[in-house]
Amino acid sequence: MRAQLRTLLGQTAVYGLGGGVGQAIGVLTLPVFARALNSAEYGALELYTVGIAVAIVFVDAGMSAAAQRSFYDYRDEQLPDRRAVITTAFVTSTGVSALAAAAIYAAREPLADWLFEGLPDPSLVALAAITLPLLAVANMTREVMRLTLQPWRYVASSLIATIGGAGISVYAVTSLDAGVKGILTATVIGTAAAAVYGVAVARTYLRGHYDWGKLRTMLRYGLPLIPGLVALWATAYADRLLLANLENLEAVGLYAIASRFAAPIVLLLTAFVTAYQPFLLALRVEDPALERELRGRIASLTAVALLGAGLPLAVFGPELISIVTPGYDGAAPAISPLVLGTAAYGVASVFLAPLLIYRRTDVSATLTVVMGISNVALCLVLIPPFGLVGAAIASFAGYALLAVLYWWWGRRLDDAPYEPGHLLVAFALAAVAGEAWRIDFSSGALTLVTKFAVCAAFMIGLRLTHVIRAEDLGAAREIVERRVRTRDDAA
Repeated sequence: MRAQLRTLLGQTAVYGLGGGVGQAIGVLTLPVFARALNSAEYGALELYTVGIAVAIVFVDAGMSAAAQRSFYDYRDEQLPDRRAVITTAFVTSTGVSALAAAAIYAAREPLADWLFEGLPDPSLVALAAITLPLLAVANMTREVMRLTLQPWRYVASSLIATIGGAGISVYAVTSLDAGVKGILTATVIGTAAAAVYGVAVARTYLRGHYDWGKLRTMLRYGLPLIPGLVALWATAYADRLLLANLENLEAVGLYAIASRFAAPIVLLLTAFVTAYQPFLLALRVEDPALERELRGRIASLTAVALLGAGLPLAVFGPELISIVTPGYDGAAPAISPLVLGTAAYGVASVFLAPLLIYRRTDVSATLTVVMGISNVALCLVLIPPFGLVGAAIASFAGYALLAVLYWWWGRRLDDAPYEPGHLLVAFALAAVAGEAWRIDFSSGALTLVTKFAVCAAFMIGLRLTHVIRAEDLGAAREIVERRVRTRDDAA
């Protein structure tokens, strides 16, 4: 099992590199944007980002996930069939995105008035519409790189979009005083460059024939995912829209800042999911028993990794905010529940595996819709009395419910030796430790030392309760030693 864990960890690290640099760029640009925009403008920028995120769910039509599943219906020697899968998915997704972009552009004025009553600007909606087909092309070509085991090119595509867009954004808001419009324009340019690069890299797989039969197969798999993806969007982003309506754009801006400080574990989660799903499908073909055994342990290890990485961000939230984004102190209370929510979604991603293996996307969509409705209901209940903290708690509750639902249904299809008791202990310890952000002694040094002690106590608690086991520490030590030996041999 250690060999498979090393493989998965290595792939996760490579895919995480692109996101890691992107998150680092995001941290570096955060104080620039926070100073160039007021909280209402930052909230408007967040809502524009949300709009693009939900639109791409619809225009993708489930093709990214369906292409991945259909790609592994064929072996390496069946290259023409694999090319047909990719070409069919690519043409369908980009065609739908172009039509949607045209519709959004035509309705830019009423959309701006409806979504952004305080800061309506049709040109910003137009920029969001232009981003849509470019993003569809960039995403689909990255999917080709992932499926064809080109992780470094995948990383390059991500970096082109993030570094290029960030550099132009900083110039736009500092030298040109272009505000939100400058940031969105930079996003268009960075995404366009990544799309051009992606087409150049993936061109061999884009020369297949358009296959209507494969399209029908992929639509049967992909279309049922759309309601579920929309529900996931509701859990990830509806809190922003509800905050805007139930509170104001300033609350959205504070919530966006809190989510930025939780972003590093979103990076870990994205890298893991990117690497895990093709790894899972490939291992399932080779050794179903080993895949099932490994999956049971990966759920606990995923929770430990995400909670362990995210807890310091929550505990030291006030200190980080005072350095990076002074004036946004109100964001600190929301960081801890957002970290818990991201970790819960990571566990849910592991519990989803049986539904993907057995093509039960109809079930996964239904369960995700149940979660999305529950999340929106919780937002409506919790935001009026608790504001952005209520939105963050609702987000965590939604993802936790999704994990439970996936676990419950997945056991019917293909049960794995999961460890639900260990998961509950890990989340309970993290929830208690996360409240240490409130510690504020008159001595700053004492405050920092106490918070460090809380983070250390969390890890010790995981070990004492056997959530982290001796063999896990041995596997981690073996991986580190292998990396050190590799560097020494190279030297």
